[in-house]
Amino acid sequence: MGGDKVNEILARAWNKPVGDVENMKIDVFESLDDLSDPEVDKLLQPVFLPIIRQIEIVLETARRSSSDAMTRPDKIILTGGATHMPMLAKKIEEHFSIKTFAGDPWTRVVVPPSLKPMLDRIGPRFCVAIGLAERMIVSNS
Repeated sequence: MGGDKVNEILARAWNKPVGDVENMKIDVFESLDDLSDPEVDKLLQPVFLPIIRQIEIVLETARRSSSDAMTRPDKIILTGGATHMPMLAKKIEEHFSIKTFAGDPWTRVVVPPSLKPMLDRIGPRFCVAIGLAERMIVSNS
């Protein structure tokens, strides 16, 4: 789910203009101390549910299109800016009983250690780009 869609959902939930939500979202996500707070869970429920529904659709589509008995995946890797959303991985993991975590596009990229904190913060947004770049490097070798 794209960040714009998340902002639309939060704008409706928070009764705010969509243009104001991006900075509010960042402030809220970064300032959360207690990720088990029921109020936070309630606040983010409108965002969790559509993501979970999309994963259900993907799993069901894969199951139906498989010619043999499809086994359940052993992990779900999240990509994109939404991976920074508090409790998202935990909610998905609880719902599907499948280990869920944020993808790290820098795993196979050599970078100076001093850049690691900044790259960890922006990494999920670059998963697809880094993956495509790595694929191009391998196919051109």
